[in-house]
Amino acid sequence: MTKMATLGIAITPSKSPLEYVKIAQLCETMGVEYIWVADEIPSSPYRDPFVTMTILALNTKKVKLGTDITNPYTRHLAHIAAAMLSIDEISNGRAVIGLGPGGSLTLQPLGIRLWDKPLLTVREAVNLLGRLVNGEIVNHDSSPMKMVRVQMFRKSKIPIYLAARGEGMLSLAGEIADGVLPTSPIKLLRNQVNLIKESARKAGRDISKIDIANTIPLSVSMNENQAREAIKPEITYMITNLPKSWLVQLDMSENEQEIVRKALFKGGIIEAQKKIKDKMVDALGIVGTPKTCAQKFREMMNAGATQVVLSSPFGPDLKEAFNLIKDDVIPRLK
Repeated sequence: MTKMATLGIAITPSKSPLEYVKIAQLCETMGVEYIWVADEIPSSPYRDPFVTMTILALNTKKVKLGTDITNPYTRHLAHIAAAMLSIDEISNGRAVIGLGPGGSLTLQPLGIRLWDKPLLTVREAVNLLGRLVNGEIVNHDSSPMKMVRVQMFRKSKIPIYLAARGEGMLSLAGEIADGVLPTSPIKLLRNQVNLIKESARKAGRDISKIDIANTIPLSVSMNENQAREAIKPEITYMITNLPKSWLVQLDMSENEQEIVRKALFKGGIIEAQKKIKDKMVDALGIVGTPKTCAQKFREMMNAGATQVVLSSPFGPDLKEAFNLIKDDVIPRLK
């Protein structure tokens, strides 16, 4: 029997950090162990993730708080380390670092190219960040991570997770990271987990010590049609950014992707989501009644996820969705 995965929630802070306090507190009562906060700065309307995590840290007791994800191009590693050590201090050791190469919302507004030596940069960033949070004096002479005798105010064992989708980054995560944030469709997850495992094996690491925290959008409701409509905006954005190598594996074509992209460009999200097909929703999200969603959870765990991270919209009605997760979905997994 597959072991019950850890449950996480991913939030994108597009509102005041205070508005996420009740959600975080409800998550704790549900047994959620991780809250991952997106770093989409400086794009609007997103708030700073470190401020959001600070507010949540002061209003929760058990849940771990992680960046989902921050990057070494727009934020200096010394600043990341200082912020996360501060959050770790006020939360009594609940901080987690989610790191990656960043995306268009974070890099493009600052005129930063997508991407400058991402594998090398992320590898160096994990090493340097690990040394910083461990209290070492750190020197580094190359951009964007130059440091001259930098030392933090305290040290702590803060896990570092890597966001990974491509083969190179997945292999790197298996080699050096404490955890992986793959954001993978369920159908593709098993192959990605195998890449992580193989890399960990070659590095002489114990794969059971690496947390594979797969993020996927959820829309749960007793009304399946409403659940499907609620998740379409998220699926729309996901479709436009899917790697071409994934399309065939997910029974989609480049033409279908292009139709969604053109509709998004010309008519915005309202028009683009009209082009979303049921097969796209089923491939990229967890959607439907509690029974259906619980089955999808099992499939993800069977594919190798040790943490299931649920992201918005959660459902057509937020309060109903969290109640259904707590009272109907989670019990089915036990």
